[in-house]
Amino acid sequence: MAADRNAIWVPMKIDAYLNYDPRRVSNVDPRNRAYFGPISTPNYDSLGLDDGPLQHDIFEHHRDAPYMGCADPLRQLNQRQGVMLHWTLPRFYRVGIAGSSAAESVAATNDARKYGGYSMSDATYTSNDVGNPIFRSVPERWIIMRTVRAFPSGPFAQRVMVRSGDAEIQAPGSLFNQVAGDGPSIRSMFVVHANRKRDLADIPASGDVEYWSSPLLDHNLRPDQQGHKYVGFSQGYNQWTGNDNTPDPNTTTSVTVSNSANPYFADYQPLNTSVFSFRDDLHVTLSDGSLAYITQANISYTVLGYHVPEENDPLYLNPTYVSDQTFQDRLNRCGLDLNGQISNADATWLATQAGRAT
Repeated sequence: MAADRNAIWVPMKIDAYLNYDPRRVSNVDPRNRAYFGPISTPNYDSLGLDDGPLQHDIFEHHRDAPYMGCADPLRQLNQRQGVMLHWTLPRFYRVGIAGSSAAESVAATNDARKYGGYSMSDATYTSNDVGNPIFRSVPERWIIMRTVRAFPSGPFAQRVMVRSGDAEIQAPGSLFNQVAGDGPSIRSMFVVHANRKRDLADIPASGDVEYWSSPLLDHNLRPDQQGHKYVGFSQGYNQWTGNDNTPDPNTTTSVTVSNSANPYFADYQPLNTSVFSFRDDLHVTLSDGSLAYITQANISYTVLGYHVPEENDPLYLNPTYVSDQTFQDRLNRCGLDLNGQISNADATWLATQAGRAT
C-alpha cells in the first residue's frame, strides 16, 4: 500500500486456547482438565462413486470408544500442543447476495457486486446462477505477531522460562529486544496463507494433516478427485519471500466463508487450520539454532489480515467498475462506520469518488 493512501482498520475478535504441557506432567487425571477430543474433518472422498454409494454426510461421526484413541488426554502428542489461535471474521464477509431469475434482478445483483465490494474476478452473475449466493473474498494473507514478556509478579516474576531439551532454563537475554517505552520482550512473527492450495502429497508424512491445513472442496475437480486437496499454509515470517502478491492460479484458490461447502468452516477452529486459525507451538530459536519451548511467560498476539491482490478487498474502490462511488458509500454497503471523531481531511477523503482517488 502506498504511503500516501488512507487505510481503514476493521477490528475482529481473537480467541486463544492453550493446550500445552511443556513440563510433560502426565500424571494429572485428564478428567480434571480440558483436552482435545478426536477431530472429525470433512471427508470429501465420500463424494466419489467408485468405492461405494454416495454418502449423505461428509462428516464421519464418532460413535464409540475406539475414536478416543485420536484424542490426547495426557498431552503427549507434540504436534497437537501449543496455542490454538482463532479469529472471528467481521460480519460483512458473512453476508452474501443472490438474485432471482428476473432480468432486472440479475442486473441489480451485478450492480450490488460492484458497489458492495464483492470480487469481480468471477464470471458475471447470470440467470443460471439464481439461488447461488455470492460472498465477499476473505483476506488471503494474515500476519501474526507474538509478544512474550515476563510476568510482573509471582514465582517467575521478571523471568521468561523455556524448555531446552529436558532442562527448564531462563530465556537468554539474546532472545529479547527492547522497544522504546515498552520494556524487553521476545517478538516473533508468522504468516498464514489462507488461499494456498495443497495436495496431500505436499504435507510431510511426519506432519499432522489436521493441524497443518484444512480440507478443500475444489470446484474445478470432479467428485472422484476430491478428498486429497487442502487449503491453508503457515510459516515463519522470516521464511516468507513476500513476493506472492500476484496469486498463481495453480497454487492458490479464492476463499470465502461458503466455498468449502462446510457450514462450520469459518467458526470451528479444527476445520479452518491455517485459514482462519493458527497453531503456535510456542517455540523460540536459541543462538545456536536449536529450538526451545516457552514454559512460563505472559504471551499476547496481534493478527492483521489483508487482501492479495487488493482488488479483492471489499473496501477497495476499483475505478474500472465504480468510478462514481465514494468511500463513505462503500463503508455503508459493508455495514461499517468509523468509530469516534474524524478530521476534516478524513471527511474529505470519505467523500472522494473512486475515479478521483489518488
